[in-house]
Order: sequence, then C-alpha cells, then structure tokens
Amino acid sequence: MSYTIESGGPIPPRGGGGRRSKYPWRQMTIGDFFTIPDNEITLGQRHRGWRPQPPKNLRETGYKVSTRYLPDEGIRVWRII
Repeated sequence: MSYTIESGGPIPPRGGGGRRSKYPWRQMTIGDFFTIPDNEITLGQRHRGWRPQPPKNLRETGYKVSTRYLPDEGIRVWRII
C-alpha cells in the first residue's frame, strides 16, 4: 500500500478533552462529602465491596477519600486530604 505525502494542511483543534468524571472530585474540599444512592450501586458492586476512587492524577498528588456504606442511604464518600 502506498500513501500520498501532503503538506500545508492545518491541524484541526483537539476535540473533547477527555471523559468527564461521574463524581465531583475536583469540586470537593477537605471535609466535603457526597452520597451515591443505593439504587445506583449494582448487586455485583455491593458483593465485591466496590468503592469509588478519585482519578489517578489526583491520587498521585495526595488526594485521599474515605468511604462508608450506610444501609439506608448508599455509599458516602468524604474527602479527607
């Protein structure tokens, strides 16, 4: 297969910018929390002990969370550092 080499064409702007987070990690300050309702947690996630985690780039900068399962509400997530 052969390809044609061209020049002079402008590079189009980047699209998107990545996937948006489902949870409000970047808006949280230390002491803030949010709750993931029970109806958003699948049975498989509950059996595996699933907990949400902030993105890797935030974890690498020392961002830490603590989670608790509350039977009547769902999973509550606090930012601790």
